[in-house]
Amino acid sequence: MEWARRAVGLTQGELARRAHMSRPSSSAYENGRKAPSLETLEQLLGEAGFDVEAVPRVAFVDVPGSWSGAPRADVDAAVAACRGTGVGGVGVGLELVRAG
Repeated sequence: MEWARRAVGLTQGELARRAHMSRPSSSAYENGRKAPSLETLEQLLGEAGFDVEAVPRVAFVDVPGSWSGAPRADVDAAVAACRGTGVGGVGVGLELVRAG
């Protein structure tokens, strides 16, 4: 949030005023003392001229012990076989996109 706010030259107080919240709340979100809801994040970033987009991502994670002693080469081969198939851990990353 700080990056977006600074990119458009707003102070914490100005962004908070535009988003109809207190400056201490805006500061707490920006500094990680509080986690904003998606709606609050969209509101704050929207006032700075950005949109929030959810982008699906696939991540392959090696979890120790999950292959019960399988040789490392077998684990690597299984992970490689899954790449590009949509099989694996799925997460959602958020990207900031300049509105307009």
